[in-house]
Amino acid sequence: MLAFFAAYIYADFRFAHHMVGAARQINLAGSERMRMMSIAYLFHAAIGLKPEEEMPYTERAEDVMAEYEEILYGLRDGSEKLGFDPIPRHAPESLLMLSELTELWEGTQKPALQSIMALPAERKDEACLICHVAIRENMGKINELVS
Repeated sequence: MLAFFAAYIYADFRFAHHMVGAARQINLAGSERMRMMSIAYLFHAAIGLKPEEEMPYTERAEDVMAEYEEILYGLRDGSEKLGFDPIPRHAPESLLMLSELTELWEGTQKPALQSIMALPAERKDEACLICHVAIRENMGKINELVS
């Protein structure tokens, strides 16, 4: 009876430990949606402001972009800081979606969002279009990853 109880406790611990990491991954993947929307809001709020007035918005947007990137790579590669292992290899759909999100971020979104910060004040109207195109592509893929 004691051996059965010990085996049960061990199995329960292993399962619960695995679920905590998976739950943290799902939570952080879901929070990526909000980070992307925060980036869009911050850029939208900065448009039309004088360069010295937009600085707090663009600095915060850069911080949120860094958080987004850290979580994205943490989901793919695992992260001791965030407290979870990489997405397991037996979840090929999740790995494929994460790979697509990473490629989209590195190849399209990050350069587009960084180009917005470099636009002169007279061309800030272009920023809305650049931002919407960069973010719209991402939201559906993040939703798929979370589900």
